[in-house]
Amino acid sequence: MFKKKRPLALGIDIGTSSIKVMEMTESRDRYKIERFVVEPIPRNIVVENAIIDLDRVSRAVRSAVKKTGSKRKHVVVAIAAAQSISKILSLPAGLSGTELEQQIELEAEHYVPFPLADTNLDFQLLGPNAENPSNDDVLFSACRREIVEERVTVLEAAGLTPLIVDVTSFANERALELVATTLPNGGVEKVVAIIDYGATSSHLYVVHQEKLIFQRDFPFGGKSLTESIQRRFGVSYTEAENKIRGGRSLPENYRQDILAPFISAMAQEANRAIQLFVSSSNHDQVDYLFLTGGCSALPKVVDEVADKTGVSTRLANPFVNTKLASSIAKDRLYRYAPLLNTVCGLAMRGAKR
Repeated sequence: MFKKKRPLALGIDIGTSSIKVMEMTESRDRYKIERFVVEPIPRNIVVENAIIDLDRVSRAVRSAVKKTGSKRKHVVVAIAAAQSISKILSLPAGLSGTELEQQIELEAEHYVPFPLADTNLDFQLLGPNAENPSNDDVLFSACRREIVEERVTVLEAAGLTPLIVDVTSFANERALELVATTLPNGGVEKVVAIIDYGATSSHLYVVHQEKLIFQRDFPFGGKSLTESIQRRFGVSYTEAENKIRGGRSLPENYRQDILAPFISAMAQEANRAIQLFVSSSNHDQVDYLFLTGGCSALPKVVDEVADKTGVSTRLANPFVNTKLASSIAKDRLYRYAPLLNTVCGLAMRGAKR
């Protein structure tokens, strides 16, 4: 019998301030961006990774997908790394599928702080353990079932079919395959980190030899910059966001009094996160650092972070060596690139049958 192929799927990233949708195709290990849309959403309908207003988010997803013109109905979506628990277990090699599931459920009880009956649990066989080849490394991930159900409800209400519920850390790890093509030898032997600056929290991911070896969230995000502008200049939150994006209508003292301290804080948080990784791992440095997220594109951020951390730093752009459909304007794609790392990783998974 022929194995049934998995349907192709869209990548959809449900963020705090926007919905990102991307369609990719893959041929001979080369990816192509077919379509993408960034759809802004109202404030406070997604808060701290939680979907507060299912109906409005669903309508925003439906609108974003319609704007892409994609005919795909299946979706790869993600929960935030902070909402999940992921561990690499070393288990005896040669276990059957049923035996592996049973063993992982037993191990999960030591790591999951809520009842397994209320948990979505998944795992992936990674291969032989480097120190003990008679064991296999198995990656397992778990989260509360209600978190997955939120996203499933939103997608189904938008007329879509959830195919895979991923984790943002794994999506970013996957997108790093494309980002790292700009590094010598793809950065395979190097310790490569990504910091994703979100609206209310940020995330450090560290990859070595194409494997995620460290991840950590820290409470810092672009929302604080928006609120500082809102308070200082007496404008609404939306007006403050628009001023940041457009760089317009802000007094000269904005750069010195508000923007410069914020960028300095970005660099300090990046340095703290990297030092935490170094102090808790067998690696004594990070070789390359990529920045993603909306505020990573603020002026002088890359230079400031590089100076503070002492790490070669650049903006993440997974599309430098990626093929583009004729309908996609490169300059527009590149302008949005800091926002698209996670959805790119989701779309990459959706491009494979």
